[in-house]
Amino acid sequence: MIEIVRYSPQYAGQLYTIECASFNDPWPRSAFDNLDGFVVYVALSPHRLRAVPLPLKREVRERKRIQTPTSLLYANEVGDGERGPPQRWGDLAAYIILTHILDEGQIINIAVHPDYRRMGIANALIEKILEYSRGNGIKLLMLEVRESNAAAIKLYEKFEFREVGRRKRYYKNPIEDAILMDMEVKC
Repeated sequence: MIEIVRYSPQYAGQLYTIECASFNDPWPRSAFDNLDGFVVYVALSPHRLRAVPLPLKREVRERKRIQTPTSLLYANEVGDGERGPPQRWGDLAAYIILTHILDEGQIINIAVHPDYRRMGIANALIEKILEYSRGNGIKLLMLEVRESNAAAIKLYEKFEFREVGRRKRYYKNPIEDAILMDMEVKC
């Protein structure tokens, strides 16, 4: 099971590490030092420190294909793909950042470490944001996504986000449009 908790400043460095591993044009490290005023959830390791080797990247991909209960054992514990002891209990694999005013919310960033994608972590984070939205009167969620990010677009469409516009040349490195998407939050 993927454990998702609210952000704590102790995670700032790990968020930045995931950011750099996930994006060509990452936010600066300082952006993660003060996230007061934002709703931030992080995906933690679901188990306590155990003396087991971290799987190689290839092994992680094989585990996700067979979808056994152990396939999520490492799904949100970040490693460098080398064998060795697991990271500290509670290390991060992913995060999501939301801002909201009145009944509108915007997902301003979501990232899953590349070694742990396609294991349901992004789904779990979005579900957590939807739960938060329902409980806090948010009726409309919005986001922007790189037009070339087909996997993210497919994920958002699964949650009934729909394209509502574009921002020309919004992203850098490489330069490309942002697709604007939104969804109505159902109670």
